[in-house]
Amino acid sequence: MVFEKLIEKHKIGYEIACLRYQKNKRYKEIASQFNLSDYNVREKHKKFLYDVLDFYIEGLKKMHIEINKWELYDFYYSFFLTVAYLEKTYSSYLRFLRHGKPPIIPENYIEFPSFRRLTEENILEYEKYILEAIEQHKKKYSDIGQELELSKEKVIHIYNYYYHKKILKALDRIRPTVGSSIDEYIYGSSYRSYKRWQLIVNEYPKLVQDLID
Repeated sequence: MVFEKLIEKHKIGYEIACLRYQKNKRYKEIASQFNLSDYNVREKHKKFLYDVLDFYIEGLKKMHIEINKWELYDFYYSFFLTVAYLEKTYSSYLRFLRHGKPPIIPENYIEFPSFRRLTEENILEYEKYILEAIEQHKKKYSDIGQELELSKEKVIHIYNYYYHKKILKALDRIRPTVGSSIDEYIYGSSYRSYKRWQLIVNEYPKLVQDLID
């Protein structure tokens, strides 16, 4: 697929990106302009960035530059930041792929951490730091991200996934006693892993005592 075809496929998504990054428009303003819901605007924007990412990865591959898309995404946990990283790191190659058109995310639009590979030991260290920073010191995700040189989105993911792992272990213990309906009950209670975990702790403390910090 050539870049012009990609833009044609995601005409509204591309316009949303231009309004976001060139005009600094908020989603609410863009939604009103297109007579769409805030959710639909975000989804169109997300799908556009996802396809841009694929377009870049495939284009770079043809130039003999191999990129592990999911390894890159796993570090940033944001299609927006993953695209921004590629546009900054491989600017001349991607300018060629775009046939001279400007990057989707303007240069210097946002600062973000440099990509690096994280080990399991790194993640365990970050988990401990993030839990203490949020639950004891009430720090914001964005501030923690700056301290650890991680994206805000990655900090949120590490925090949520810490409790998600506890939930999986807890459900394995609770399910034989109350049945498989417990899954729907817990996951339907909240979209936040911490809140789901607190529900389990409150209702089944004896079964998960050793999992409580």
